[in-house]
Amino acid sequence: MASSHYEQGKDYYEKGAYSKAVMHFSLSATEDGQKPALHAMMAYCHYELGHFAQALDCCKKAEERGEQLKHYGIAKLKTKISTGKKEAWRRWRSLFDDTQKNLLANTKPSKMSAADAALKAICGDSFAIQSVIARIKQIADCSATVLIRGETGTGKELVAKAIHAYSQSSGKPFVSVNCGAFVETLLESELFGHKKGAFTGAIRDKVGKMVDVGRGSFFLDEVGDMSMQMQVKLLRALQDRRVVRVGGTKEEYVHARFIAATNRNLEAMVESGEFREDLYYRLNVIPILIPPLRERKEDIPLLVGRLVALYAKKFKKQIPLTIEGDALEVLVNHTWPGNVRELENVVCRIIALIPKIKTSLNVEDVNDALLHHEDSWATFLENHKALLLDVLNHTGWNLYETARFLEVDLPTVQRALRVLQVDK
Repeated sequence: MASSHYEQGKDYYEKGAYSKAVMHFSLSATEDGQKPALHAMMAYCHYELGHFAQALDCCKKAEERGEQLKHYGIAKLKTKISTGKKEAWRRWRSLFDDTQKNLLANTKPSKMSAADAALKAICGDSFAIQSVIARIKQIADCSATVLIRGETGTGKELVAKAIHAYSQSSGKPFVSVNCGAFVETLLESELFGHKKGAFTGAIRDKVGKMVDVGRGSFFLDEVGDMSMQMQVKLLRALQDRRVVRVGGTKEEYVHARFIAATNRNLEAMVESGEFREDLYYRLNVIPILIPPLRERKEDIPLLVGRLVALYAKKFKKQIPLTIEGDALEVLVNHTWPGNVRELENVVCRIIALIPKIKTSLNVEDVNDALLHHEDSWATFLENHKALLLDVLNHTGWNLYETARFLEVDLPTVQRALRVLQVDK
């Protein structure tokens, strides 16, 4: 008989695998039976993971239930959490201040190379991000296909551009196509080109981007959104290095270096028959995984510092603009399902809404922006499904045109379609 989530969580807790322990302890809420010291163990796990707000919340529940740990009383653990929180705040504040100082000091145009500038755009000192940067440098000059994995908003295109900038093709074009933004016929035309009269609206010959990029880098974004028919055609292009335009018969050679990206679980899609196994192996030659922002919270102060300086200057606010400890802690502890893109949107909203004379951001500024952000998204999903479908039908399911019509960004439309489970 399989052990309960509580028992699995306890086992991971004793092994020091605190992230897995928290996951199983949380799942154990639906299980019956006694769960000794559940909240006390969860409090210690959160403390070790640096989730100080969650740790204190679990301590409160443990005290209400009279729970204790083997080696720590709850009072002692609360003291350690408080100390850890202060130390973390000092680190966060130092990172935030250093980032702002560096940005404000470098007001003259930078002489750094395009490659260094591309890597600098991938902001973060965490081990996870530094590992991504090391992999970029390691494989940039290799012509093998790269598959970048990561959730929406993690910066997959930034990584693709950095690979291009560090490669021998850096002086040649970097061209990207979002595979989820076009209906099948238009996507085929974008990739391979078309002949005049091949379909309605094809009023002249068009060279496909896959050919037009020459010996540059060709970035296939959201490759997991391709139809099965397009997957067959892409596989042939990758294998033969030749394509035929829509409505044409002549083969054209492809010399580009391919970089692909997806936020989908391709392995599960292969298992369910939604994605071709042979194409998966063609794409997944050199994998790069970008971790979500919630798994690299130590990078958030750096990102916030950079974004605050950027938007304070853009919106002509006070410079330097500081942030109070509680406000920064709220941002660090937020889950950020939309990752760096969502963080940027929230910081932009915070800076845009504060008075010009304000010199420091407080927790009310942050909470107001987060509340407005979450309410806006919920309202969009709840009240605009019919409008979204109308616009999609009007644009022929062209996601770029739909996003422009609705005055939102493309990832917002893609995320709405996934959450609402809307499919053509």
